[in-house]
This record gives sequence, C-alpha cells and structure tokens, in this order.
Amino acid sequence: MKENYLKSNKNGVTVEIFIKPSSPAVRFIKNRERGLGVRLKAPPYRGKANKELIKVFSKYLNIKKDNIKIIKGEKNRKKVILLEKVSLEDIEDKLEKLI
Repeated sequence: MKENYLKSNKNGVTVEIFIKPSSPAVRFIKNRERGLGVRLKAPPYRGKANKELIKVFSKYLNIKKDNIKIIKGEKNRKKVILLEKVSLEDIEDKLEKLI
C-alpha cells in the first residue's frame, strides 16, 4: 500500500517523518495526522538525535549510513530524509514490518 510519507525519485526514496527525541526506547510509529514517526533515545542536542536517526534507519532498513541523508528539517522534529539506492517497494515492505 502506497503511503503518503514515501515518495520515489531518481535518487531513491524520500521519507517524511517526525521524530520524538529523548524517548525511553527506539520505535517506529504511525500516526493518522503526522504520518510516520520515530521515537529516539538521543536528545535533540548538537545533532545527537539526527545521528541516531540515521543509525536507526541504517540498522532497521538495512541501508548503508552513507546512503541516508537528511535533506530537510536538520533542526526540526519534522524531517525529510533521502534513502539512496533503494526502491520504494522495498522500503514499504520493510517499514510495514516495523510499524
């Protein structure tokens, strides 16, 4: 099922997400109003949450860290990340299993 927070482009897949830093555990969540969310343990301090976000996507979606870029929202809870060298279908399947 095509989710509105996932978009395919020539470089890979963009994902619109919201993050909740300083959470007790790492977890992917889905919210009707906000779309895809990720709870992170790291605080929103000096890029720690951004670094953890890239680590989490790398680990759970099996993507190299070098192929994950925050392209919008570097200092915001709402972000757009680019997952390079992956297909939309592959990411949809992997996220569906995590949510």
